[in-house]
Amino acid sequence: PGDVQQAATTPNLVNITFRPHSQVNSAGVLMVTAPSGFTFVSGDFACPMLIEESDPIQEALALGLAETQVFTSADVSCADSLADYILLLQLAGRPLQAGHDYNLVVAVVNPVNATQDGEGTPQWKLQTFDDATLSTLLDTASVTGF
Repeated sequence: PGDVQQAATTPNLVNITFRPHSQVNSAGVLMVTAPSGFTFVSGDFACPMLIEESDPIQEALALGLAETQVFTSADVSCADSLADYILLLQLAGRPLQAGHDYNLVVAVVNPVNATQDGEGTPQWKLQTFDDATLSTLLDTASVTGF
């Protein structure tokens, strides 16, 4: 029983690769909704996530300077969330470029029980919004887990 409880609260990393179809300005929001039973890690961590742009700019590629670009805490922060299975990432000073690839790594606690056969594969949902009011939806996508 002790080992089961320990495993149930151990944070795990989830890596999501995405490409926005719309430009998300530097005041925009990326919302990630976890499947049923998952919760985003919070508490002692300021914002347990990482975003990196993995799509090199063509000029940099031509010069041999292409590398991933990690968003710093000045570029993105966690906003107050609506629920523990929703993560709101507030951009600040740096946009998400339309057509560029990004990697998002977030810390989650997995559900205590595994998905049963016939229940379907868990779906993660990504949405981008124009600003913190969440009134103007720019893009939405579902990502199948395993």
